[in-house]
Amino acid sequence: MKVKLLVEDRDLAYLFLDTENTEPDAQPVDLKVDGVNLSDFENEDAVVWLMSADGGKLTVVSHERFLSFVVTDETGYPIPSPVIVFDSAEYRRLRDE
Repeated sequence: MKVKLLVEDRDLAYLFLDTENTEPDAQPVDLKVDGVNLSDFENEDAVVWLMSADGGKLTVVSHERFLSFVVTDETGYPIPSPVIVFDSAEYRRLRDE
């Protein structure tokens, strides 16, 4: 699935689902979901987010799956869970709160 990611700093990133209506600095990435329910995406107790070394791929895996996962440049390295937003309007709303 194609999405866009805007990294604000090492602890905060925004994942845009609507790739046509994002902030200009958001970068396209491929999102792969590996056995995780959408409702768990923002639950850091349930999932681990992995970013490939080249920044082109994000993978979401369950904690159980991550324990047996071999971390490489290709599979990705753990990152903080991004805030999931639909588009720029939602992003701006959250930033203004």
